[in-house]
Amino acid sequence: MIQAVTSAKRVSETLLTRTGDAMMSNDLAAFEPCFLLPYAIETIDGPRMIDTRASLRATFDSVHALLMKKRVTLMARHCVSATFRSANEVAATHETRLISGDI
Repeated sequence: MIQAVTSAKRVSETLLTRTGDAMMSNDLAAFEPCFLLPYAIETIDGPRMIDTRASLRATFDSVHALLMKKRVTLMARHCVSATFRSANEVAATHETRLISGDI
């Protein structure tokens, strides 16, 4: 369970760590509780709505497969900005660096 946090950025960083660790270890069970469906995301390819557990799993599997294909050994993710939209919702932007060995 995520401990109480005091800032939107801290919420974001906590979730980035938890979901990143789950993604790298292929642990869907640890990944799923981080999302309340439906979940809207913005990607480099445009907006995407994840509205079912099946679509969450498909997204997870797709990203995990890409990480394995690229032989990623470290996924460094950092919150760029975050704000509370409401008492229970954080809007955040993060950047990701994928590292494979020394590349």
